[in-house]
Amino acid sequence: MKARCILENNPTITAYRMSFLTQRYITKLSRLLEDEHDLLFHEWALVFILFLKPDLTATDLVEVTGRPKNTISRALSKLISMKLVKSSKDASDSRSKVLRLTAQGRSLYESFTPVVEGIEREMYSVLSAQESAALNACLARVIDSEIVKAGF
Repeated sequence: MKARCILENNPTITAYRMSFLTQRYITKLSRLLEDEHDLLFHEWALVFILFLKPDLTATDLVEVTGRPKNTISRALSKLISMKLVKSSKDASDSRSKVLRLTAQGRSLYESFTPVVEGIEREMYSVLSAQESAALNACLARVIDSEIVKAGF
């Protein structure tokens, strides 16, 4: 087990473990998204974000995702051409456009979310409810700290 050796004998063990789990999670989701919906994971991430927080700009999405501007631009062009996202002028800044999901985009989110939740449940199935809650609480603290550091 090469992965186990790397996971156990690593000076950055927590970061590597988080990266390992993220990659396993994203790989499963990516295959399903591409096969069933012709979407890449980072394109799905924009659908996910716009469902939770409509009326963001492309600049907001760059900031929230940490992805390069050109990657977000290409993903948005694809999502708009697939009629999953629509763009309209920002009422507070006529130079800017806000983005939101179309009915089709919301429907995609609502239909695919149970799949995402199932993958998460499968990953967490080795934990008790108490362990799962503790892990989520710890991750929330680390994430909150990083959000403050980033100035979001």
